Amino acid sequence: MGVALDAAPWLLDVLRWVGVAYITWFALKSFRSAWRSRAGADADQRSETVEEALTSEMPAVDAHSHAPAETPRGGTATLQRAAAPALSRVSAVLMTGLALSLLNPHALVDTVVVLGTMANSFGDGRWAFAAGAVAASVLWHAALGAGSSALAGVLNRPRTWVIIDTLVGVTMLVVAGMLAVSGL
Repeated sequence: MGVALDAAPWLLDVLRWVGVAYITWFALKSFRSAWRSRAGADADQRSETVEEALTSEMPAVDAHSHAPAETPRGGTATLQRAAAPALSRVSAVLMTGLALSLLNPHALVDTVVVLGTMANSFGDGRWAFAAGAVAASVLWHAALGAGSSALAGVLNRPRTWVIIDTLVGVTMLVVAGMLAVSGL
């Protein structure tokens, strides 16, 4: 990347403005998601209230025996997950992991451009820098996994995602603005 920028310094300005456009688009997408989540959360809350009112006095009944129906904890999704073979679950997790890492443009830009540029500034110590970056990445992702498990209840609320999407949108607009004025 450094060689390309040395050969064509104007390319840095092009990359900067493409970055501003992309980050702004990402911010608008986050705001749209927050708006839709808010509208969906309001509708879900109204539906749950109506559903609770309708079903609070009427237990579920099995259509064949007319006896109260027993519904398994966790619903249909839990039954489907339990019935799925372990190998297909493992391969689905591995494929998702590969897609999120190797096919993710954010990860590629961060790894190749940002970390690569930083590593080269350490000269002979670049491999030690790379090892430290890998170790930090493993620790970070392990902490994310543990944290998401601990916060699953809070993160499953639509209101939480409205707040997160709004904060992401504001943050992205600030970053886009800083990037836009950095070359002036």
